[in-house]
Amino acid sequence: MFYVIGGIIVSVVAFFFTIKFLFELAARVVSFLQNEDRERRGDRTIYDYVRGNYLDPRSCKVSWDWKDPYE
Repeated sequence: MFYVIGGIIVSVVAFFFTIKFLFELAARVVSFLQNEDRERRGDRTIYDYVRGNYLDPRSCKVSWDWKDPYE
């Protein structure tokens, strides 16, 4: 009896985490496709984005729209 209940609980938990992973993956892919700059999209793949490789400092582009004030 306990084996059956334990098996059902393990199956439900595994199913929950599988669904959670699929929703998170879908959210990341949609976010990548909507927010990524059009000219830089070729530099990275969705796989890099999902794995978090886009956070590598070498792949970050920072530009400051700042000019020093002149007195």
